Amino acid sequence: MEQVIIFGRFPPPFDGQSLLTDRFAKMINANYEVEMINSSVRSDAVWFQKMTSYARSGRELQKILKSNERACLVWQSISPQPSGHFRDLLTIYPYLRHHPVIAVVHWGDFDRLFRSPATSVSAKWLTRRISKLVFNTDNLSSACSAWLSSDRRAVIPNTVDAETHCSDEEVTSKRDRVRDDVFRVLYLSNMIESKGYLDVLRSAILLNDHEPKIEFDFIGNWYSDNDRKEFERLLEEGNLKDMVRHHGPVRERVLIKDFHLRADAFVLPSYYPTEAQPVSIIEALSAGTPIITTDHGGIREMVTDGEEALKVPAKSPSAIADAIRRLTIPTTWLEMSLRARRHFLEKYHPDVIRKQWIDLIDTVVIETESLQ
Repeated sequence: MEQVIIFGRFPPPFDGQSLLTDRFAKMINANYEVEMINSSVRSDAVWFQKMTSYARSGRELQKILKSNERACLVWQSISPQPSGHFRDLLTIYPYLRHHPVIAVVHWGDFDRLFRSPATSVSAKWLTRRISKLVFNTDNLSSACSAWLSSDRRAVIPNTVDAETHCSDEEVTSKRDRVRDDVFRVLYLSNMIESKGYLDVLRSAILLNDHEPKIEFDFIGNWYSDNDRKEFERLLEEGNLKDMVRHHGPVRERVLIKDFHLRADAFVLPSYYPTEAQPVSIIEALSAGTPIITTDHGGIREMVTDGEEALKVPAKSPSAIADAIRRLTIPTTWLEMSLRARRHFLEKYHPDVIRKQWIDLIDTVVIETESLQ
């Protein structure tokens, strides 16, 4: 059995990237002998502690690579940030000789490393040691086409984990639910302003007297005390306490699944600068939930306006409110729910993504061996 080394951030902390790394390890575990190197550091660590921790992880990687010349490295934490890029050069780059290396790009701005005078040369050095760079969408891959040829790039979407994967029976039961009393809207992301959560909250003010009643669930971690206070101020000012609930950061994956199955609409009106491919949107599609989102970053390729999603302009609470009103029409909701589930099954189902990864790993290993 081939050995695959996964180098990346594993939980904790529980965030998008660490959960994706953990999900990937579980997905390929039955097909390869998997060895994991955790590069996570404490959130309260200062810069030199982070650097020391990462250097230690790099030495562990070196030891494992030396013991198995055929091992394929899947690097789940390559950085698009200048500071992280130079950290990668010092702690990981020296050990990438002669092995098949697949690096996964989790951010929407990896091309800036090639564009910046400070990192353009070193970005080329680093990527020459990498067999394939994997992007979530075609647009994010194409953004690097001036520096990376098509045979150096691959596109594989994210997927859901076993805990949040909804069965056909669960989605059918959701569709059969009567919605005469309450229409439920879910926001699930970090509580960062550019993710659009305040625009969702302001849309609730516009829907305060709507029939049927609309309820909003917000799930996410606060990054600023001022943001939390502004949220609470709008909650009080708009008289929304009976309509809106903020649940904080929900870690239990089975509870995340329950929220998606209860939701009638999932809303993420993001204009986050480095938005790539939010897994929360894929989780909503798995649950057959119509999406309200923006035509921004990697989201642009994830869903189609008028099919499984309604796309709204950024920073537009009125457009969000109009989209929610449209989805409260039962026939519209049912059509979009069916399309959402079909889209998930065709593009994002774990079996589809697993096959793409196995094909890529096997191909990269064969190509590397043929060059040696």
